[in-house]
This record gives sequence, structure tokens and C-alpha cells, in this order.
Amino acid sequence: MFTWVVASSLVMGAPALKDKRKPTKPPAGEWVMVELVADGRSAKLSPVKHYTARFSATDYHLRFGEAKVGSYSAAWFDAGGTLQADFEYGTPKGTWKAIWKIEDDTLTICEARPGEPRPSDYTAPPESGRTRTVLRRIGD
Repeated sequence: MFTWVVASSLVMGAPALKDKRKPTKPPAGEWVMVELVADGRSAKLSPVKHYTARFSATDYHLRFGEAKVGSYSAAWFDAGGTLQADFEYGTPKGTWKAIWKIEDDTLTICEARPGEPRPSDYTAPPESGRTRTVLRRIGD
């Protein structure tokens, strides 16, 4: 009995077995959408009016030209070197799990539909239920 109690306390307290996600800062600045691929289909983006996004620690705001499209809940994490985000779009469907990265002035986000596993790469092939969004920084 003593061995079982000691072993279980070691497992429960083991740092490697706990959730490695730690809150992290969101991608700062204003971003313009340059590419959107959903289930393998690319969306046509307007060369005159652009979708722009501004992120904060708890939400993000999306605009199309001067029009506000919406504000959505967001949470940002570092999971042992993999950047993750959880988005809520105000629907009862649930959390959209995402990964994200910044390379120079380019932000790439790949998200899965609610109920689907978090993406492990930045692809959105047909019938995957995934969306890849590429944005370019336009301001701070």
C-alpha cells in the first residue's frame, strides 16, 4: 500500500506529465489577411478592401475595409515551443483549436473545427475541417 501511495504521488506531481501550456503574448500589431485556405479551397481576397485583424491577450477584432466584422474570444499559449491558440466565435459549436507561428512579418494560423484535434502542421487539405490563414503585419 505504501509503495502505491508513493508511486501515485510521484506521478501526480511529475512536471513532465502536467499540461505544458503556458499563456503567452498574442501576435502584436495589425495584420492584413493575404491568404485563406479552408478545406483545400482558397478564398479570393479583395485587392482594394482587405480583412485586417488586431489581436489582444483575450480576443481579436476582425475588419473588412472600414467595416467591423466581429470581435472574438482568443487565448494564446506556448506548449513547449509550439504556439497554440483557442478561438471562440460566439457559436455553441465550441472551441476552434489552432497553432500559429510568426516568421518575419508573416503570421500563419491553422485551426481545426470544434471537436477536431488541434492541427500539427500548417496545411488545410480537402475535407480536413481545417483553415489556414496567412496574414502580413501592417502596423504596431
